[in-house]
This record gives sequence, C-alpha cells and structure tokens, in this order.
Amino acid sequence: MSEPHPAELPVQNHRLPWLILLTGLLLSAAIYLPGLSGPWLVDDESNLGMFSHYAPGQAPYADIIFSNPSGPLGRAVSMASFAGNHALGLFSTPALKATNLVIHLLNGLLLFFLLRRLFRRRTPAAVSAPDLFAASLAAWWLLLPIHISTVLYIVQRMTEISTFFSLAACLAYVAGRDALDARPVRSKLILACSLLLLLPLAVFAKESGVSTLAFIVLIELFFFAATAKTPKRLLPLLTGIVIVIAFAGAALSLAPPRFITDGYLGRDFSLDERLLTQPRVLFSYIRDILLPNSAHMGLYQDDFVISHSLISPLTTLAAISGLLLVLCIALRCADSPRWWPVSFGLLFYFSGHLVESTMIALELYFEHRNYLPSAGLLVAAAALIITLWPWRPRLLIVALACYLALLAFSTAQRTAIWGSQGLLLQTSAINHPLSTRAGTDYAEYLLAHHERQMALAVTLRGAEKNPDFAAIYYLQAISIYCRIGTPPPAVLIRSTAGAMSTLGSYATSLSIGLSDVLERKQGGRCGHADFRPLVDVLPAVDMKLRRQYGEARRSIWLTRFTISQWLSDNGRDAEARDILSDIWAQDNKAIMPTVGLILAKALARENDRAKLQQVLNELDQVTGDAPPEFRQEMNALRKPATGKP
Repeated sequence: MSEPHPAELPVQNHRLPWLILLTGLLLSAAIYLPGLSGPWLVDDESNLGMFSHYAPGQAPYADIIFSNPSGPLGRAVSMASFAGNHALGLFSTPALKATNLVIHLLNGLLLFFLLRRLFRRRTPAAVSAPDLFAASLAAWWLLLPIHISTVLYIVQRMTEISTFFSLAACLAYVAGRDALDARPVRSKLILACSLLLLLPLAVFAKESGVSTLAFIVLIELFFFAATAKTPKRLLPLLTGIVIVIAFAGAALSLAPPRFITDGYLGRDFSLDERLLTQPRVLFSYIRDILLPNSAHMGLYQDDFVISHSLISPLTTLAAISGLLLVLCIALRCADSPRWWPVSFGLLFYFSGHLVESTMIALELYFEHRNYLPSAGLLVAAAALIITLWPWRPRLLIVALACYLALLAFSTAQRTAIWGSQGLLLQTSAINHPLSTRAGTDYAEYLLAHHERQMALAVTLRGAEKNPDFAAIYYLQAISIYCRIGTPPPAVLIRSTAGAMSTLGSYATSLSIGLSDVLERKQGGRCGHADFRPLVDVLPAVDMKLRRQYGEARRSIWLTRFTISQWLSDNGRDAEARDILSDIWAQDNKAIMPTVGLILAKALARENDRAKLQQVLNELDQVTGDAPPEFRQEMNALRKPATGKP
C-alpha cells in the first residue's frame, strides 16, 4: 500500500460525523430564524397571491396547482406544497419561510447521505474518513450565504423541492446500483423509482430538475463504471439513461425554433449576448460561493453588465477562456486516481447550470441557480485543498473550522437584513445603484411608509444614473405625484415622453407603469396635469414594438392594449382601434377577451356592422364560460346589428 498523503484527515470515531452534521443543521436553523419575518419578493405575489383570496382549506387547489404559468411544465409539485401550507392554515409569511427552511435542512441531510454513500464506495485518495468528509461538506453547504436567496425567497421553494427530489433520485440510483449484483430484482425496482418517479417529480417541481440526468450519469461514470469489474453489465443501464436523455432532447427539438428565440424579444440582451455573458456570471457565482462578498450578493442582480462581444467588457474573453480551461482540466483529471474528486465536483457544478445558464431566455443572474450545483463545487474545492495541503491535518481542521465560522457569520448578517423589508431594500438599492428593480421597489417601500420626498428622490436619481430605464423611473415618479394628490410637473411628463421615445426592450415594465398612471389619472388623482406630450409619443412606441417583435408581438399584447387605452382616453379613437384590431388578429384571443369586447364597442360606435359581427362571432368561440355581465355586454352590442329592439 502507498503511504498516506500528509494532508489526510485522520480517522475519527463514528460519532464525529454525526456531531458535525447536527451542528451544521442546528446552526443553520438558528441563523435563518431572524430572516423568517422578511417580506414577499419579486414574483412571490404573482405565483402565490391567488391563495390569499380564500380561507384556509377553501381555495380551488386543483385549479391553482395545475395552472401556474412560471414554467412550461407548470411546476405542479411545488405548487402542491404551497397549497398544503394554505390548507393547513400555515400561509403567513413566517410559516411559508419556515417551511422553506425545513426543506433546506432536509436537503442538507439528503446531501450528506448521498455523499457518504458515494465516498464509501470510492474514497478519495486523500480522505481516510469518508463519513467525516461527507458531513463536513453537508455542513458547509447548509451554511453557504448564497443560499439565502433560495431559502428566504418564498417562491424559490420550487428550487428547493426540485433539489429534494433530485437528491432523492440520485440516492435511490446509488442504492439500486449497489444492490445490482446481490438483489437484481429489488435493484431494478429501486432504479425504476429513481428514473421514473423521483426524476419526474424533480422536473415537475422545477424544469431545471432535468439536470438530475446529468448528475446520475456522472455518478455512474465516477463511482460505478470506474470501479466496475464487469463493464458489460453496465451497457443496458447506460443505454437506458441515454434513451431517457435522448427522449428529453427530442422533446426539446420538436418545439418550434421560436421557443428559444421569442423569449429574447422581451429582454435587453440577445441569445448571443447571453451566451457571452454566462461565463462571467458563472465565475461570479463561484467567487460568491467560496469567498462571499455581501456587498455584491443579493436578489437584485438586474444590473449585471452584459457582454456585447468578446472584448466588451474585456473580462468576457478571459471568462470564456477560463471556463474552457477548467472544463479541459476536469475532463483530463477524470481518470486520475488522485484528482478524480476534483473532476467530479467541477463537472457536477457545471452540469447543474446546463438548463438555466445556457440558451433559455431567463434573466442573466440569479443566485438560487447554484442551490444544488454548489455542492459539486464544494466537493471539488475540498478535495483540492486536502490533496494539496502540506502541513499537519489538525491545522487544516482548525483552518476549515475558522473558514466555516466566517461563513456562518456572513450568513447570519445577511439573514438579519433579509428579515427586514426596509433594510433589505435599502441595502440592495445602495449596493446595486443601477438595478432598476431595486430602485423602484425601494421607492415603493418609502412611499408606503410616508417618505414621499425620499421616494421621489430615489426615482429621479435612478433615472439619472440609469438612462436606458429612465422611462420606468419617470412613470413611477408620476404615479407617486398622483398618489399624493399633486399634479405631476409638466417637465416630468415631457421627460417621460422623451425617455419613452428611446425605450428599449422593456415591454412588461412599460405596461405596468402606463396602466398604473392611467388608472390614477382616470380616478382624478392627477389633477389637471397635461399628459398630451406623453400620449403623442405612444403611437410611435407602439409602432416600434410592432417592428421589434414582428409576428411574436402577441406576447406583448397587454402593453399594446394599455397604449390603446391611453389613446382612447385622450380622444384618439381611430388610433386606439387600429391597435386593438391588430392585437385581436394575433391568434391568442382566448387569453384576452376583454380586448375583443372593447374593440367591438369601438366598431359599434363607428357603425362598422360587418367587422362588429365578425368580432362578436369570434368572441362567442372563446367566451363560453364568461360571466353573465360579459355576455350581457356582448348581447347589447349585437342587438343593433340584428335590428332587434
């Protein structure tokens, strides 16, 4: 036998791993407790707000569970967990976040059991206590500051539950493979459970769960194929895995090309720019996992600089080169008796980003995408440190303990901030001054707490610092003036009009701002403010959106509908009708019957009976279950066309 490496961790008693794991669990729970009182964030309301309209146990749970629009598969498994919270009367903010925390702790346990089983099967050369190694990694993972934006962001339970079933699928796969020789029938049942039950549950919790397939392949290659004495026995199993992957790939390939490309129409970056930017994003994630920087980290990351070319910014080429180099090293070391754990960990980490950090038109940066992949990075980092450590093992243990203590302290600091809405929004606005989302959310918070002048100052300062999004800030400023019962200054309205004439691809934010101001204007809250400069630019804005989105403009029908409402409210009925007609012709009538009804009313006023009858007939086809009031309005329009009294 070869002599042990000088950095090998000494063999510990059997209780020490459990003590470390328990310490990690208890410390993690204690650290997160102050954050449970924090606010709802970003898309929490859009995903879960419907529950608040019903008493516990009284919501239409089946409809809510199977109609969530967050992802193409609906994420029914995750929505079922929220329905469970509501049915049990545990839908308060602390209860929802406490449920997230419990799932986080369960995931830490599953990660420990998976790593322990893997490293018992194939122990790294520099590790003589696989249970201790697995427990230390699980405790490290539980305490990572980057996980705050998963655990304390209510709707990211979707990520947590997907991770739970992904880890369970991997653990079941390992258990099945371990028993393949001794108990083949039982083994095949466990493997079927892994691939046909737990894996789909991970995917239907959140689509990124499909990365579980990659994790299972890596586990097979590093922990079973690499040690197999009879490689031929692996062929049927690997064939099955390849078939599942091929099926998933075929399903994606059958989707129309617009499934990828259309998503970028509403973004301020293209597919090419996203692919160029993601290597920099990945290295930023790695830095924040291993060396967390609280000033940089957080939920509001919409200010991340986009890579427009290999040299804009200059770090783009360096990040791409570095990523390729790391991947080459990982592949080169895969069959090394000494370095294979580093290879496994790196490949695990990057495999976890295959869905959310590649082609799909998601936002550029979200910390929760690292929730499960970060475990692979920790494996790689720990294996690298232990293998290279030249001094006494006990000194290494002390150094790692100090490092974990600093991580725990950093996480505790951040959870305290996340437990206070005002502190979270203020800190985010300060640390991310170019984040439109942070600035506008902070302004809304200030206004809700009667800090009117500060709220206006935040919006105007945001417009000055972030001219590409100035129209969004200006619309919020107009809304603030209206809400406090003061007519918005004419110069602000003119500035808004000027900013909208150069507006980029921010259709959703534009719709929210315009509809909010219009509602307050129609309610008489804006006084006698002259909005004509703003209305005058709206036809040009609509035309720009038409050209930009082309045939995919059906995806921004709500923004264009809001523009038509503004035009109609200011007596420009012909322009409003033209926009409504174009929206109604976009083949998604079932989701916008109100557009058809308003268009029908405009046609009735113009006495265009032929087009009116056509729109009413089309409405009949999509409003079979419409409320009686809606049907009455349709019938009222139909009577003059048929000559009935």
